[in-house]
Amino acid sequence: MEFDRPYGPEERLSYAVDDRRRSSPPLSRATITLTQRLGRAPRPSELAEELDVDTSEVIEALGAMESNRAVSLDAPTPDGETPLSERLGDDDPGIETASTRGELREQINALPERERRILLLRFYRNRTQTEIAADVDVSQMHVSRLLSRTIGRLRAELNG
Repeated sequence: MEFDRPYGPEERLSYAVDDRRRSSPPLSRATITLTQRLGRAPRPSELAEELDVDTSEVIEALGAMESNRAVSLDAPTPDGETPLSERLGDDDPGIETASTRGELREQINALPERERRILLLRFYRNRTQTEIAADVDVSQMHVSRLLSRTIGRLRAELNG
């Protein structure tokens, strides 16, 4: 026995909400009648009284009716913000570098321990070559050479 029916590729609505949507003609008629009688839009409690149902049912039916209404992406937002169409669909500036970052991570992990440590100290901990030299127990000049050689190898592997 199926309890849900599909209404779109991914969207499913329960029978209860679907029943509220189908019962919306009496709700719509009651809304029109009360609007004319009161001279304003009726409250959910007034609609519930008119239809002799619980207020929560009216609220649920109103929500079901609203969920079926399409809104333009260019429509102004209630809070005055930029329309949705202007906030969606921008290119992600980091998308092109995402695969490069993954490849770089693999290349760094494949480096010998000393070269990887020097590289990480320099670029992830912002240590100077002199500080790295003291830490690794080599000269600053040797750290400079190792960094140049390692960066050159990484660049060649990524570009080649």
